[in-house]
Amino acid sequence: MLLGHGSRREEANRGVGELAAQVERRFPQRVVEVGYLAHGRPTLAEAVAAALRRGAQEVVVVPLFLYDGVHVRKDIPEQLEELRQEYPGLPLRCTASLGSDPRITEIVLDRIREVGEG
Repeated sequence: MLLGHGSRREEANRGVGELAAQVERRFPQRVVEVGYLAHGRPTLAEAVAAALRRGAQEVVVVPLFLYDGVHVRKDIPEQLEELRQEYPGLPLRCTASLGSDPRITEIVLDRIREVGEG
């Protein structure tokens, strides 16, 4: 499951859906869902329920956050704990946030190159 912050503007949330579609194309044997933490639907809980309806046997949440602020350190773990209570026995794990992975640095450099060096 890809978990974004979410935006009040629906068009801003489309990027997470596009990313999910790319992941699903790379892993067609997996159920890929999208959830939003603060704004937008489905919520994390709704996305977990949707994944289970689609046959998921476990859930791996990937927080699409660059840094480990309050959402990553507090809000997501609290919501995951609530879901563990709701779905006892369901393997429910969470990856690290995107953080300052060197691959993100390369994307930043690519974006700078796209507008020209000068």
